[in-house]
Amino acid sequence: MFNPDGSRVGATAIEVGPCVVVQKRTEEKEGYTAVQLGFLDKPERKANRAETGHFAKAGLKPKRVLREFRLPRTPRPGSRSGRSSRPTCSRSATS
Repeated sequence: MFNPDGSRVGATAIEVGPCVVVQKRTEEKEGYTAVQLGFLDKPERKANRAETGHFAKAGLKPKRVLREFRLPRTPRPGSRSGRSSRPTCSRSATS
């Protein structure tokens, strides 16, 4: 990458998609709200039984990368307060 004056600037390219939703976590069932996203297909021979079953339940091929992202709580009707938590990631990136 280059600045308008022509000097070089270091940069890192990151591929982040396409991601597919593998599972939705709900407040009622798991106690929190989140989505699991999968990225990059993985050969089925390299997936263990647990992974194969998890992805088969979603109707997907096994993925190399599986990450869960928590979503903010949605206020329920009649709740005392409309507070929501900030979205958090199960894995943080550093620059």
